[in-house]
Amino acid sequence: MAANFMTRFKSVEGKRYLINVAYSPSKAGYVWYMDALRGVSPTMVDWAGRFRNEIWLQHCDNSRQFGHITTNMSECINEVLKGIRYLPISTIVRITYERLQKLFVTKSREAQSQMAAECQFSQRLLAAIEKNREGIPKMRVTHCDRRALVFVVEELEPFEGWGTGSFRVRLSKGTCDYGLFQSLHYPCHHALAGCAAASIEWVPYVHPVYKHKAIFKVYEMEFSPIPEESMWVVWHGTRLCPNLAMHRKATRRPVSTRFWNDMDETEQHKKRCGLCRQYGHTRRGCPNQSTGDV
Repeated sequence: MAANFMTRFKSVEGKRYLINVAYSPSKAGYVWYMDALRGVSPTMVDWAGRFRNEIWLQHCDNSRQFGHITTNMSECINEVLKGIRYLPISTIVRITYERLQKLFVTKSREAQSQMAAECQFSQRLLAAIEKNREGIPKMRVTHCDRRALVFVVEELEPFEGWGTGSFRVRLSKGTCDYGLFQSLHYPCHHALAGCAAASIEWVPYVHPVYKHKAIFKVYEMEFSPIPEESMWVVWHGTRLCPNLAMHRKATRRPVSTRFWNDMDETEQHKKRCGLCRQYGHTRRGCPNQSTGDV
């Protein structure tokens, strides 16, 4: 979806609106950005409407993806596979394995070192919390229920382009009317304002997945080194035979093809001659080329 989107549409403003649509944590924000996008490019609105909302809209994922959407995951995969396209399948598998092996070792060492330094949460989470705390002085908090920890947070002035409004925060349920609290699973600036007003620590309202213990558990898996091919166990099962018709040409550049869909516009452009700029022939067979000294 992301690759097709980036090559299909050329409007920078439209791309910015579409990205804001995907990351909007509330339905109201989604409707606003879709209306704005419709004024820029109705075609982009029609294209985006063909995908299932729960896989690319943050406010429709039922808090399952922790802020990740399809675009994020595809970009991560592209980063891992960068530079190995058009290689044989066996080579792609081996390089992917080796890169994951290196990544897991690096990440596990980082998490283990930070746990030894008694750091409870990841640095990215702490940076996000500090950024959200900057908006606390610009909000007015009304404590509505002491036992349920319900607050009404009113924004007195815009903060980081969010705009003003009034939002209900329920710390006991981990929700906020704006949607970021339950989407990202750590306190947004509204929830932090409620914690500050009631002198409550924000730490209990962060999901355990952001702790270094959880991060280390993800990367503690070990990738055993791949032995030499001569030491592999003999395989007696089904064997795959290559299709000789798809063999890459030995000379000249390989032909790169991709699958076209109904969103691709096929425009036939006639080739011009590189010398006389006329149609119907090329530079090599140009009838207007000079045959002698002028």
